[in-house]
Amino acid sequence: ISSFYETQPVGPKQRNFYNIVVRAKTDLRPCNLLLLVKQAEYILGRRKTLRWHSRVIDIDILFFGHEIIEESVDSFKDLSLSTACKNFNLSSMVDGVGSRKKFFFRSCSTLLSNKSKSFIKENRCGGDIVNLIIPHREIQNRLFVLVPLCEVKNDFIHPVLKQKIRSVLREKLLTLKHQKIRIINI
Repeated sequence: ISSFYETQPVGPKQRNFYNIVVRAKTDLRPCNLLLLVKQAEYILGRRKTLRWHSRVIDIDILFFGHEIIEESVDSFKDLSLSTACKNFNLSSMVDGVGSRKKFFFRSCSTLLSNKSKSFIKENRCGGDIVNLIIPHREIQNRLFVLVPLCEVKNDFIHPVLKQKIRSVLREKLLTLKHQKIRIINI
């Protein structure tokens, strides 16, 4: 896990954002990881808003190994959060962090216990086709991604750009200097 960073928003004027980069291992396929990410965002309070506007949380999958993936995921259409929680071994995602494991299981068990049709309808992960694009297309244009990513794995080679992350950051520092980023001591 990288340090925490406070950054100014890209897009409409709004409050600052807080960013980190996390490197993790999973046995999930990319589309199932995306579904799990969308579930986590929903559990943490994210709801649909206008593009680039304030939100409670935004989790992006930056890389998936060295794979280049572009696919449409429409499995969200009829899959409620409660069904999806039953289908995943969520503990495999937390890698020994007990409090996170408890959070996911507590959240999912709450969802599973509520059988009302309105709850299921309200908590669907979409209904739209979601495009899964990995690597994330904006990595090289965002200091708030490059700086913490460099902290976590600076020698990782971007599979599309064919450059190490530290080289991409060094190359972009001058053109992205208008993006303000500051480390937060916790």
